[in-house]
Parts: sequence; structure tokens; C-alpha cells
Amino acid sequence: MCHKCGTTEELEHIILKCDIPGQEIMWDITKTLWLKKIPRWPDLKNIGDIFGCGLAEVKDGHNQLIKGASRLYRILISEATLFIWKLKNE
Repeated sequence: MCHKCGTTEELEHIILKCDIPGQEIMWDITKTLWLKKIPRWPDLKNIGDIFGCGLAEVKDGHNQLIKGASRLYRILISEATLFIWKLKNE
């Protein structure tokens, strides 16, 4: 059980839903960095969006792959997730 929220401590809860200190701040920083490159922040709805970040492809309005943005997405999402996990386990 999550000591902060009192709900089942699942990975999705820890990474996306819990009010643990730093989680919301980390996602805000990640979003700010992302918006400097791409004007639309992807909606991270569930843990599948996190697990699938390595396969994500960012495309422009003409359905062309933006390689740099795709790479940035993979790095930002995976690193933010790792950092939140480490915060939780300190």
C-alpha cells in the first residue's frame, strides 16, 4: 500500500498518479523541455505510454517522422520515469 495515498502501490500509480514529492515537478520539467521542441505535449494516460516510449515516433503535420523529436521523447520519458522511481525509493 502507498504510504502517501493509501491505495495499491502499482507502477502506474507511482509514476503517473501518486502525490509523492517530486513526481509532479518532474513531469512539469519534462513537459517544459518537450514544449521547447514540439508545441504539443503527449498525453501520458497509462503505464503503457511509459513502457512504449522506446517505440514512440513523433511525426509532423505531413506525417513525416521527426527523428530528433522522437529521440528526445524517448530520452525525456524514460529518464523522468527513472528519476521518479528513484525518488519513490529513497
